[in-house]
Amino acid sequence: MEWAAAEALRLGQDLMVVHVCNGQEEPGGGPAGSGADGMATDTCSVLAEAVASLAQDHPGLRVNPVLESGRYPAPALVRAGAHAVLLVIGCKGRGGLDVLVGSVARDVLMDVQCPTLITRPGQHQRSSGT
Repeated sequence: MEWAAAEALRLGQDLMVVHVCNGQEEPGGGPAGSGADGMATDTCSVLAEAVASLAQDHPGLRVNPVLESGRYPAPALVRAGAHAVLLVIGCKGRGGLDVLVGSVARDVLMDVQCPTLITRPGQHQRSSGT
């Protein structure tokens, strides 16, 4: 999200943060309780915390949260990219070194309608020389 926030500020754009919940809760419906494994499924709080952190770290940045339900995030990201100046997506890289991008990033790239930046964990704002 740091990359996305930095780019939004650089481009003078609002930042839309899209979070796709796991299908156990409806968008805007609040927490669904605990899953079978005892883990909380309150993805609304995940989105709220992300937006609050961005607002605190980047004063002046307008952040618009979008919560969608579904089991797979690629369609929601493609829809968001249809009206975006730039789409920034994180790539968890679970596939190991032999996979350049994960399945979500791959599916988004197959149908995206705007310039797209894929980030990896641990990447932060780019250096001032780039």
